[in-house]
Amino acid sequence: MDKIKAYLEKKRLDKKFKKAGAGVRLADAAAPATNSGAAASAAPQSAAAAASSSGPRARTAAEEAAALAAVKRLEKKQASNQPRSAAELRQAAQAAQHERLLQQEAAEQQRVQAALLARRERPSQPLDPSFAVSYACPLCGQVVPAAATPEHKVACLLEVAEGSAQMSSRLMATSCEGKQDTFQACVDTLARYIDNICAKPEESKYRRIKLTNKVFKEQVAPVLGAVLFLKAIGFTETTFDNKESGEPEPFLLHSGDNYEEMKVALEMLQASTPLKMELHRDPRVYQVTGDSVVRPQPIPDSFYEMTVEEVRAEQLRVSKQLEEVCATSPTLTFVVLKLFLAQSRTLKTREAREADQNRKKRKYRFGLIRIRLPGALLLQGTFGAQETVGALYEFVQSCLHDEESLFELRLHPSRQVLDNPEQSLESAGLLPSSIVNFSSLVEGAAVLKPVLLSSQQTL
Repeated sequence: MDKIKAYLEKKRLDKKFKKAGAGVRLADAAAPATNSGAAASAAPQSAAAAASSSGPRARTAAEEAAALAAVKRLEKKQASNQPRSAAELRQAAQAAQHERLLQQEAAEQQRVQAALLARRERPSQPLDPSFAVSYACPLCGQVVPAAATPEHKVACLLEVAEGSAQMSSRLMATSCEGKQDTFQACVDTLARYIDNICAKPEESKYRRIKLTNKVFKEQVAPVLGAVLFLKAIGFTETTFDNKESGEPEPFLLHSGDNYEEMKVALEMLQASTPLKMELHRDPRVYQVTGDSVVRPQPIPDSFYEMTVEEVRAEQLRVSKQLEEVCATSPTLTFVVLKLFLAQSRTLKTREAREADQNRKKRKYRFGLIRIRLPGALLLQGTFGAQETVGALYEFVQSCLHDEESLFELRLHPSRQVLDNPEQSLESAGLLPSSIVNFSSLVEGAAVLKPVLLSSQQTL
């Protein structure tokens, strides 16, 4: 019934509007008025006569639009004057809210599209030329690039190895990193020297080491730090005349009685491990400007490259695993060889082979993680592929002004809390590059240390 009433009211208004007569444009006004009243009264009479003789004039599009607008205004005014029930009011409120939501959604879509368009048009973020994987030396604290770590470790140990059996042992293990057989042969030879002196200290022949001896030249001399180790436990350089030629020959001579010290030094040598450099987090703070798009840092090629020592260590690890499997039983040895041959003979397309090669080549070893902090700040750190979420929390905590502050880290954009400190960064989906959100559990916990804030950069 309401629809019918509205329809009839609309028709009545249309009819009433049409009776008002044809519209007149302001630009087409009548001729200037004269002082004669008859002329003024004759003008509308002549216009009416002309209209009656020529029939009704067709309305323009602008006039039609104006008429519809007037009708809508009248309908809205009449509808507002009519009392409505509570259900109608609720329905009207819901319709208005729905209309507002649609408008907000359309505005949000326009904003997102504009942001994406600006992001595509914006040039890609260049890689910081000063950024590279680096390590911190545990001895001197110096930060060196990854490619220079082998030379730095040896040079740093050489400075402190003289007169120290412990440091010279560390130097030997470090210089033989990835060459375990060479290191073990040298250790075995030095162990024989020490055992002979301790077992028979009165025998002078055991206290002399001829530097031109074949065993010494092949197994001891090539290992950097071996001679320093012997000198640290009491050996000194000297010469003895050759019995046949009479020419002086170089020797190492032990003349002390520090037998217990020699045994302790031998134990340290046998348990010695290479010097391990600590991955430098390279903490960086960025101030995000209003028009910047927060995105993960591009990954340099150094994140995928493996050093010679790492390749050797990986090869040694795989070889040991294969030997352990094969030593279990001949049957397993046959199975391993059969699987290896089957894998090597598998036919693959060129695309599949290239995909396998690229996958092996681009296996990342490090990751860049950025932490979003309050105040439009980004904290960036470098992490190893095998590190855990706990290491990420420790890094953030070490950068805060108040290291006792409580906080949590959430994935971006899912906002899932990283609550397992034992979980690896790789399994958490944070490598090779990612962004996490800092969520403080106490007020003021996001204040970074002044030394970091003083070196912040604009992103």
